[in-house]
Amino acid sequence: MLLIKKNLKLAGYETNPLEDGALEGYDVMDIPITTLTFNALEDSPLSQKKKSRCKNFFALGLMYWMYNRPIEQTIKWIETKFKINQILLMQMRKL
Repeated sequence: MLLIKKNLKLAGYETNPLEDGALEGYDVMDIPITTLTFNALEDSPLSQKKKSRCKNFFALGLMYWMYNRPIEQTIKWIETKFKINQILLMQMRKL
């Protein structure tokens, strides 16, 4: 809880907008990104630390899915940027 308060303060918030009603006019979804990422990667040979680093890509994939956007260009960028091997690429495509 201290980390959340510290992060909110750094972002310029006095209270948590998820809890104080400031977002009432919006559709806010509480998505357990960490849990979903680890569940999706449970059969992966990645270490816990590396699985944890996948959260941003999981969130990115979620946005592609929610807004029905094509993901092929981003997969090409990932292949180039990270020189990803084919086994990991196949696992990523299953997500």
